[in-house]
Amino acid sequence: MPEAATGKVERGAHRYPVRVYFEDTDTAQMVYHANYLRFMERARTEVLRLCGVSQSVSMSGEPREALGYAVKSCALEFLAPARLDDLLEVRTETSDVGAAFIDFRQDIWRGDTAIASAVVRVVCLDGRGKPRRQPAHLIARLDSILPVRSLAKA
Repeated sequence: MPEAATGKVERGAHRYPVRVYFEDTDTAQMVYHANYLRFMERARTEVLRLCGVSQSVSMSGEPREALGYAVKSCALEFLAPARLDDLLEVRTETSDVGAAFIDFRQDIWRGDTAIASAVVRVVCLDGRGKPRRQPAHLIARLDSILPVRSLAKA
């Protein structure tokens, strides 16, 4: 699969490129605040894809065995505006993993400029929308790709 579709893992972080298009901006040609969350969602989806999780496939089948993720909480700080045509990079790290959740640290950069920073907790759900344990093999795969980094080190 091409790098542009999945991003790459480098120096302990998943790096996902995003180009800012007109549809991502407001009337001042700056990225509309909600779109930063969309960029981060795409990057997290690609991290899960690297772990072997395709949520569309995983959520089909027996509801109790299905596997999907939903955002439980998000703390987002805007640091600088991104603008039309900017090439951004969403950097994703794991900061904690539990039986039924993953905490991600996600930062958006334009070159050497930090644009936004977030801590996002996702919970593992079954096909009925109920919390469920993550499979051990998935946790192991995630740890092999993005080892847990303490937020205190960030």
